[in-house]
Amino acid sequence: MGLFRAAAGVGVPQLILVRHGQASFGAPNYDELSDIGALQAETVGAFLRARTRPTHVVSGTMARQRATAEYAVYAAEWVVECTADPVWNEFDHDDLLGACPPDQDRVDLAARMNRAVDLWASAGATYPYAESYEQFCSRVDAALAKLAGHLSSGDTAVIFTSGGIIARVATRLLQAGPVQWRRLNHVTVNTGLTRVAVGSSGSTLVSFNEHSHLGPRLRTYR
Repeated sequence: MGLFRAAAGVGVPQLILVRHGQASFGAPNYDELSDIGALQAETVGAFLRARTRPTHVVSGTMARQRATAEYAVYAAEWVVECTADPVWNEFDHDDLLGACPPDQDRVDLAARMNRAVDLWASAGATYPYAESYEQFCSRVDAALAKLAGHLSSGDTAVIFTSGGIIARVATRLLQAGPVQWRRLNHVTVNTGLTRVAVGSSGSTLVSFNEHSHLGPRLRTYR
């Protein structure tokens, strides 16, 4: 609680990035919250209720991101309007899987997805992706800079987004590369919190993937 209030108390603008709740991995429609995902979203909202009163609330346009925002905003009792912006959407996992057809990679879906992500972020990837890893990074970097630039002293923006986006924000601010991005992406917790302080010299990563609001039963990674 101290971290969130400290930033507001000294007037430093901040962004809090929230990963969406558990989606329906392996189901016909992945892009919807599971029952656990809905409970995670309510839990993170209740956690934030006493810790921050945001001036801006944003989500991506994916169903799992918007639903997480709706549950969390209701639980947090925030009155600020939540806007949806596709710049905060996750990479297209179906597009990535196209580079790893099942007959070339006979493993379960989770392992196949991990391999697809690794190939996508690899230097020299030649598959005709709709959005390359480099384009993805540029999109996220621009979204972060634009939102940060709109914040005034004491403002807080809460962004409901996805693990790949959050991992890119962290690696960008740490001046790290795709290897580190892949490692961070693999460990992002559903509804984990990542905080960025926005100062006169730029944005600084303050915390990554904090999830003390979740008990063991609610701690998931997909």
